[in-house]
Amino acid sequence: MKFQDLVQNIQTVDDLFFESAFRAVNRLTLFRNWTVGYYLVEFEQQGEDRAAYGERLLENISESLKNKGIRGFSLRNLRNFRSVYQAYPQIRQLISTEFKLPDWGTEIRQLPIAEFKRIEKLLQHCGYTHLLQLTLVEDPVKRNWYEEQSCKGHWTVEDLKRQIHSLVYDRGGKDNQIKLPVGGKWVESPFSEPQVFEFMRMGELSGISENDLEKSLLDHLQSFMLELGHGFCFEARQQRISIDGEHDRIDLVFYNRILKCHVLIELKVREFKHGDAGQMNFYLNYYKNEVMQPGDNPPIGLLLCTHKNHTKVEYATAGLDSQMFVSKYQLVLPKLEDLERLIDADRLRIESQQNEATP
Repeated sequence: MKFQDLVQNIQTVDDLFFESAFRAVNRLTLFRNWTVGYYLVEFEQQGEDRAAYGERLLENISESLKNKGIRGFSLRNLRNFRSVYQAYPQIRQLISTEFKLPDWGTEIRQLPIAEFKRIEKLLQHCGYTHLLQLTLVEDPVKRNWYEEQSCKGHWTVEDLKRQIHSLVYDRGGKDNQIKLPVGGKWVESPFSEPQVFEFMRMGELSGISENDLEKSLLDHLQSFMLELGHGFCFEARQQRISIDGEHDRIDLVFYNRILKCHVLIELKVREFKHGDAGQMNFYLNYYKNEVMQPGDNPPIGLLLCTHKNHTKVEYATAGLDSQMFVSKYQLVLPKLEDLERLIDADRLRIESQQNEATP
Protein backbone atom coordinates (compact mmCIF):
# COMPACT_ATOMS: atom_id res chain seq x y z
CA MET A 1 0.00 0.00 0.00
CA LYS A 2 1.33 3.42 -0.98
CA PHE A 3 1.01 6.49 1.24
CA GLN A 4 -1.69 8.07 -0.96
CA ASP A 5 -3.64 4.78 -0.88
CA LEU A 6 -3.49 4.89 2.93
CA VAL A 7 -4.80 8.46 3.02
CA GLN A 8 -7.59 7.56 0.57
CA ASN A 9 -8.59 4.52 2.63
CA ILE A 10 -8.79 6.59 5.80
CA GLN A 11 -10.91 9.21 4.03
CA THR A 12 -13.24 6.51 2.68
CA VAL A 13 -13.63 5.00 6.14
CA ASP A 14 -14.30 8.42 7.65
CA ASP A 15 -16.99 9.15 5.03
CA LEU A 16 -18.57 5.73 5.53
CA PHE A 17 -18.83 5.91 9.32
CA PHE A 18 -19.85 9.58 9.37
CA GLU A 19 -22.72 8.89 6.98
CA SER A 20 -23.77 5.87 9.03
CA ALA A 21 -23.61 7.85 12.27
CA PHE A 22 -25.62 10.70 10.79
CA ARG A 23 -28.35 8.40 9.54
CA ALA A 24 -28.45 6.56 12.87
CA VAL A 25 -28.80 9.83 14.80
CA ASN A 26 -31.51 11.01 12.41
CA ARG A 27 -33.45 7.80 12.97
CA LEU A 28 -33.04 8.01 16.75
CA THR A 29 -34.12 11.65 16.71
CA LEU A 30 -37.28 10.70 14.88
CA PHE A 31 -37.97 7.83 17.28
CA ARG A 32 -37.42 10.07 20.31
CA ASN A 33 -39.69 12.84 19.04
CA TRP A 34 -42.42 10.39 18.00
CA THR A 35 -42.30 8.64 21.39
CA VAL A 36 -42.58 11.95 23.25
CA GLY A 37 -45.64 12.71 21.13
CA TYR A 38 -47.07 9.31 22.04
CA TYR A 39 -46.62 9.96 25.77
CA LEU A 40 -48.23 13.39 25.46
CA VAL A 41 -51.34 12.04 23.74
CA GLU A 42 -51.60 9.10 26.17
CA PHE A 43 -51.42 11.45 29.16
CA GLU A 44 -53.94 13.86 27.66
CA GLN A 45 -56.37 10.97 27.24
CA GLN A 46 -55.68 8.82 30.29
CA GLY A 47 -53.38 10.65 32.72
CA GLU A 48 -54.57 10.39 36.32
CA ASP A 49 -53.89 14.05 37.15
CA ARG A 50 -54.35 15.49 33.63
CA ALA A 51 -57.23 17.69 34.81
CA ALA A 52 -54.88 19.56 37.12
CA TYR A 53 -52.88 20.87 34.15
CA GLY A 54 -55.64 21.35 31.60
CA GLU A 55 -54.72 23.47 28.59
CA ARG A 56 -51.32 24.39 30.06
CA LEU A 57 -50.05 20.81 30.02
CA LEU A 58 -47.49 21.37 27.29
CA GLU A 59 -46.30 24.66 28.79
CA ASN A 60 -45.73 22.96 32.13
CA ILE A 61 -43.84 20.06 30.56
CA SER A 62 -41.64 22.39 28.57
CA GLU A 63 -40.84 24.48 31.65
CA SER A 64 -40.14 21.41 33.81
CA LEU A 65 -37.73 19.91 31.27
CA LYS A 66 -36.01 23.27 30.82
CA ASN A 67 -35.44 23.49 34.58
CA LYS A 68 -33.80 20.06 34.41
CA GLY A 69 -31.40 21.36 31.77
CA ILE A 70 -32.94 19.32 28.95
CA ARG A 71 -33.03 21.24 25.68
CA GLY A 72 -35.16 20.86 22.59
CA PHE A 73 -38.58 20.60 24.23
CA SER A 74 -40.08 24.01 23.57
CA LEU A 75 -43.84 24.42 23.44
CA ARG A 76 -43.71 24.49 19.65
CA ASN A 77 -41.58 21.33 19.48
CA LEU A 78 -43.90 19.46 21.83
CA ARG A 79 -46.88 20.34 19.67
CA ASN A 80 -44.96 19.14 16.61
CA PHE A 81 -44.01 15.86 18.31
CA ARG A 82 -47.66 15.27 19.06
CA SER A 83 -48.66 16.01 15.46
CA VAL A 84 -46.14 13.56 14.03
CA TYR A 85 -47.34 10.83 16.38
CA GLN A 86 -50.98 11.43 15.46
CA ALA A 87 -50.17 11.34 11.73
CA TYR A 88 -47.98 8.23 11.91
CA PRO A 89 -49.12 5.95 14.75
CA GLN A 90 -47.76 2.98 12.73
CA ILE A 91 -44.19 3.91 13.69
CA ARG A 92 -44.84 2.37 17.10
CA GLN A 93 -44.24 -1.13 15.78
CA LEU A 94 -40.82 -0.17 14.38
CA ILE A 95 -39.77 1.41 17.66
CA SER A 96 -40.99 -1.57 19.64
CA THR A 97 -38.75 -3.92 17.67
CA GLU A 98 -35.67 -1.91 18.71
CA PHE A 99 -36.43 -0.51 22.18
CA LYS A 100 -38.19 -1.44 25.39
CA LEU A 101 -39.67 1.77 26.71
CA PRO A 102 -41.34 2.55 30.08
CA ASP A 103 -45.14 2.74 30.33
CA TRP A 104 -45.55 1.58 26.74
CA GLY A 105 -49.23 0.90 27.28
CA THR A 106 -51.42 -1.70 25.63
CA GLU A 107 -50.30 -4.55 23.42
CA ILE A 108 -49.18 -3.43 19.99
CA ARG A 109 -51.42 -4.27 17.06
CA GLN A 110 -49.29 -5.83 14.32
CA LEU A 111 -49.36 -3.96 11.03
CA PRO A 112 -50.10 -5.73 7.75
CA ILE A 113 -46.82 -6.65 6.05
CA ALA A 114 -47.35 -4.19 3.17
CA GLU A 115 -48.02 -1.29 5.56
CA PHE A 116 -45.04 -2.19 7.74
CA LYS A 117 -42.73 -2.22 4.69
CA ARG A 118 -44.18 1.10 3.49
CA ILE A 119 -43.44 2.83 6.80
CA GLU A 120 -40.04 1.19 7.02
CA LYS A 121 -39.15 2.46 3.54
CA LEU A 122 -40.43 5.93 4.39
CA LEU A 123 -38.16 6.14 7.45
CA GLN A 124 -35.17 4.98 5.41
CA HIS A 125 -35.47 8.07 3.24
CA CYS A 126 -37.21 10.65 5.42
CA GLY A 127 -36.26 12.11 8.77
CA TYR A 128 -38.34 13.76 11.45
CA THR A 129 -38.46 17.13 9.68
CA HIS A 130 -39.78 15.46 6.53
CA LEU A 131 -42.58 13.84 8.51
CA LEU A 132 -43.37 17.13 10.19
CA GLN A 133 -43.91 18.72 6.77
CA LEU A 134 -46.03 15.76 5.68
CA THR A 135 -48.38 16.29 8.64
CA LEU A 136 -49.50 19.51 6.92
CA VAL A 137 -51.14 17.37 4.22
CA GLU A 138 -54.44 16.24 5.75
CA ASP A 139 -55.71 14.19 2.82
CA PRO A 140 -54.19 10.69 3.28
CA VAL A 141 -54.12 10.05 -0.49
CA LYS A 142 -52.19 13.25 -1.14
CA ARG A 143 -49.88 12.62 1.80
CA ASN A 144 -49.10 9.14 0.53
CA TRP A 145 -48.23 10.60 -2.88
CA TYR A 146 -45.83 13.13 -1.33
CA GLU A 147 -44.31 10.34 0.76
CA GLU A 148 -43.63 8.25 -2.36
CA GLN A 149 -42.18 11.16 -4.32
CA SER A 150 -39.95 12.16 -1.39
CA CYS A 151 -38.50 8.65 -1.32
CA LYS A 152 -38.16 8.33 -5.09
CA GLY A 153 -36.69 11.78 -5.65
CA HIS A 154 -34.57 11.93 -2.47
CA TRP A 155 -36.22 15.27 -1.69
CA THR A 156 -34.67 17.41 0.99
CA VAL A 157 -36.94 19.02 3.56
CA GLU A 158 -36.91 22.26 1.58
CA ASP A 159 -37.83 20.41 -1.63
CA LEU A 160 -40.76 18.73 0.11
CA LYS A 161 -41.88 21.97 1.74
CA ARG A 162 -41.81 23.82 -1.57
CA GLN A 163 -43.72 21.09 -3.40
CA ILE A 164 -46.43 20.96 -0.75
CA HIS A 165 -46.84 24.73 -0.53
CA SER A 166 -46.92 25.09 -4.31
CA LEU A 167 -49.70 22.44 -4.47
CA VAL A 168 -47.77 20.36 -7.01
CA TYR A 169 -50.13 17.41 -6.49
CA ASP A 170 -53.23 19.49 -7.21
CA ARG A 171 -51.58 21.08 -10.26
CA GLY A 172 -51.23 17.70 -11.96
CA GLY A 173 -48.17 16.38 -10.17
CA LYS A 174 -50.06 13.21 -9.29
CA ASP A 175 -49.80 12.22 -12.97
CA ASN A 176 -46.03 12.77 -13.15
CA GLN A 177 -43.53 9.94 -12.96
CA ILE A 178 -40.16 10.87 -11.47
CA LYS A 179 -37.08 9.17 -12.91
CA LEU A 180 -34.53 7.76 -10.49
CA PRO A 181 -30.74 7.47 -10.88
CA VAL A 182 -29.55 3.89 -11.25
CA GLY A 183 -25.83 4.27 -10.72
CA GLY A 184 -24.02 6.15 -7.98
CA LYS A 185 -25.22 6.96 -4.50
CA TRP A 186 -27.07 9.96 -3.12
CA VAL A 187 -25.89 11.23 0.25
CA GLU A 188 -27.89 13.76 2.22
CA SER A 189 -26.07 16.81 3.50
CA PRO A 190 -25.38 16.36 7.22
CA PHE A 191 -26.47 19.95 7.81
CA SER A 192 -29.95 19.60 6.29
CA GLU A 193 -31.61 18.78 9.62
CA PRO A 194 -30.10 20.90 12.41
CA GLN A 195 -32.00 19.15 15.19
CA VAL A 196 -29.34 16.41 14.93
CA PHE A 197 -26.80 18.65 16.62
CA GLU A 198 -29.21 19.50 19.40
CA PHE A 199 -29.96 15.82 19.97
CA MET A 200 -26.22 15.08 20.22
CA ARG A 201 -25.86 17.93 22.78
CA MET A 202 -23.49 19.78 20.45
CA GLY A 203 -25.24 23.12 20.84
CA GLU A 204 -25.71 25.66 18.08
CA LEU A 205 -23.21 26.08 15.29
CA SER A 206 -21.71 29.52 14.94
CA GLY A 207 -19.59 31.28 12.38
CA ILE A 208 -19.80 31.27 8.60
CA SER A 209 -18.53 28.29 6.66
CA GLU A 210 -16.41 28.88 3.59
CA ASN A 211 -19.04 26.89 1.68
CA ASP A 212 -21.92 29.21 2.68
CA LEU A 213 -21.77 31.21 -0.53
CA GLU A 214 -21.81 28.15 -2.75
CA LYS A 215 -24.57 26.49 -0.69
CA SER A 216 -26.82 29.55 -0.87
CA LEU A 217 -26.26 29.92 -4.61
CA LEU A 218 -27.14 26.27 -5.14
CA ASP A 219 -30.26 26.66 -2.97
CA HIS A 220 -31.54 29.42 -5.20
CA LEU A 221 -30.44 27.70 -8.39
CA GLN A 222 -32.24 24.50 -7.39
CA SER A 223 -35.44 26.43 -6.64
CA PHE A 224 -35.07 28.37 -9.89
CA MET A 225 -34.83 25.21 -11.99
CA LEU A 226 -37.83 23.58 -10.28
CA GLU A 227 -39.97 26.70 -10.58
CA LEU A 228 -39.32 26.78 -14.32
CA GLY A 229 -41.56 23.76 -14.71
CA HIS A 230 -40.88 22.51 -18.24
CA GLY A 231 -40.58 18.93 -17.02
CA PHE A 232 -37.79 19.28 -14.45
CA CYS A 233 -37.78 16.57 -11.76
CA PHE A 234 -35.27 16.96 -8.95
CA GLU A 235 -33.16 13.87 -8.27
CA ALA A 236 -30.20 14.69 -6.07
CA ARG A 237 -27.90 17.25 -4.57
CA GLN A 238 -24.23 16.45 -4.07
CA GLN A 239 -24.78 13.20 -6.00
CA ARG A 240 -21.82 10.95 -5.29
CA ILE A 241 -20.36 8.78 -8.03
CA SER A 242 -17.64 6.27 -7.24
CA ILE A 243 -15.13 4.66 -9.59
CA ASP A 244 -12.26 2.46 -8.39
CA GLY A 245 -12.58 3.71 -4.84
CA GLU A 246 -12.44 7.40 -5.83
CA HIS A 247 -15.44 9.63 -5.20
CA ASP A 248 -16.77 12.72 -6.93
CA ARG A 249 -19.93 14.71 -6.31
CA ILE A 250 -22.19 16.47 -8.80
CA ASP A 251 -23.74 19.63 -7.36
CA LEU A 252 -27.27 19.17 -8.71
CA VAL A 253 -28.95 16.46 -10.78
CA PHE A 254 -32.33 16.79 -12.49
CA TYR A 255 -34.22 14.59 -14.92
CA ASN A 256 -36.24 16.38 -17.60
CA ARG A 257 -39.31 14.50 -18.77
CA ILE A 258 -39.64 16.59 -21.94
CA LEU A 259 -36.04 16.18 -23.06
CA LYS A 260 -35.95 12.63 -21.63
CA CYS A 261 -32.47 13.14 -20.27
CA HIS A 262 -30.55 14.02 -17.13
CA VAL A 263 -29.42 17.60 -16.55
CA LEU A 264 -26.23 17.88 -14.50
CA ILE A 265 -25.27 21.21 -12.92
CA GLU A 266 -21.88 22.20 -11.54
CA LEU A 267 -21.30 25.55 -9.80
CA LYS A 268 -17.82 26.96 -9.30
CA VAL A 269 -17.56 30.04 -7.07
CA ARG A 270 -14.57 31.30 -9.03
CA GLU A 271 -13.51 31.94 -12.62
CA PHE A 272 -13.71 29.23 -15.24
CA LYS A 273 -10.75 26.85 -15.54
CA HIS A 274 -10.01 24.45 -18.38
CA GLY A 275 -10.21 21.49 -16.02
CA ASP A 276 -13.87 22.31 -15.27
CA ALA A 277 -14.89 21.30 -18.81
CA GLY A 278 -12.99 18.03 -18.42
CA GLN A 279 -14.71 17.37 -15.10
CA MET A 280 -18.15 17.97 -16.62
CA ASN A 281 -17.29 15.74 -19.57
CA PHE A 282 -16.34 12.99 -17.10
CA TYR A 283 -19.73 13.30 -15.37
CA LEU A 284 -21.58 13.22 -18.70
CA ASN A 285 -19.71 10.11 -19.83
CA TYR A 286 -20.43 8.42 -16.49
CA TYR A 287 -24.16 9.10 -16.84
CA LYS A 288 -24.13 7.84 -20.45
CA ASN A 289 -22.48 4.58 -19.48
CA GLU A 290 -23.91 3.92 -16.00
CA VAL A 291 -27.24 5.73 -15.62
CA MET A 292 -28.89 6.21 -19.04
CA GLN A 293 -31.81 3.88 -19.66
CA PRO A 294 -33.25 2.67 -22.97
CA GLY A 295 -35.21 5.54 -24.45
CA ASP A 296 -33.19 8.23 -22.66
CA ASN A 297 -31.33 10.93 -24.55
CA PRO A 298 -27.71 11.77 -23.65
CA PRO A 299 -27.32 13.92 -20.53
CA ILE A 300 -26.81 17.67 -20.63
CA GLY A 301 -24.30 19.53 -18.46
CA LEU A 302 -24.59 23.12 -17.21
CA LEU A 303 -21.30 24.53 -15.98
CA LEU A 304 -21.76 27.76 -14.01
CA CYS A 305 -18.71 29.76 -12.93
CA THR A 306 -18.78 33.05 -11.05
CA HIS A 307 -16.13 35.31 -9.57
CA LYS A 308 -16.80 38.91 -8.57
CA ASN A 309 -17.98 40.74 -11.70
CA HIS A 310 -17.26 37.83 -14.02
CA THR A 311 -19.86 35.19 -14.74
CA LYS A 312 -19.48 32.44 -17.30
CA VAL A 313 -22.26 30.03 -18.18
CA GLU A 314 -21.32 27.11 -20.39
CA TYR A 315 -23.66 24.45 -21.74
CA ALA A 316 -22.07 21.08 -22.36
CA THR A 317 -24.21 19.43 -25.04
CA ALA A 318 -22.12 16.38 -25.89
CA GLY A 319 -23.95 13.83 -27.98
CA LEU A 320 -26.85 16.01 -29.10
CA ASP A 321 -26.97 15.03 -32.80
CA SER A 322 -30.71 15.40 -33.36
CA GLN A 323 -31.80 18.86 -34.48
CA MET A 324 -35.27 18.21 -33.07
CA PHE A 325 -33.77 17.41 -29.69
CA VAL A 326 -31.53 20.47 -29.81
CA SER A 327 -34.58 22.59 -30.58
CA LYS A 328 -36.38 21.19 -27.53
CA TYR A 329 -33.26 21.73 -25.47
CA GLN A 330 -33.20 25.41 -26.40
CA LEU A 331 -36.87 25.84 -25.47
CA VAL A 332 -36.88 23.88 -22.21
CA LEU A 333 -33.62 24.88 -20.52
CA PRO A 334 -33.34 28.35 -18.94
CA LYS A 335 -31.90 31.17 -20.99
CA LEU A 336 -28.22 31.91 -20.45
CA GLU A 337 -28.91 35.52 -19.52
CA ASP A 338 -31.49 34.45 -16.91
CA LEU A 339 -28.96 32.16 -15.25
CA GLU A 340 -26.32 34.88 -15.31
CA ARG A 341 -28.68 37.40 -13.70
CA LEU A 342 -29.71 34.88 -11.05
CA ILE A 343 -26.12 34.06 -10.09
CA ASP A 344 -24.88 37.66 -10.13
CA ALA A 345 -27.81 38.99 -8.09
CA ASP A 346 -27.59 36.21 -5.54
CA ARG A 347 -23.82 36.49 -5.21
CA LEU A 348 -24.00 40.24 -4.61
CA ARG A 349 -26.77 39.79 -2.04
CA ILE A 350 -24.86 37.14 -0.08
CA GLU A 351 -21.56 39.01 -0.18
CA SER A 352 -23.35 42.16 1.01
CA GLN A 353 -24.84 40.27 3.97
CA GLN A 354 -21.46 38.81 4.85
CA ASN A 355 -19.82 42.25 4.68
CA GLU A 356 -22.49 43.71 6.97
CA ALA A 357 -21.93 40.88 9.47
CA THR A 358 -18.16 41.47 9.54
CA PRO A 359 -17.22 43.76 12.48
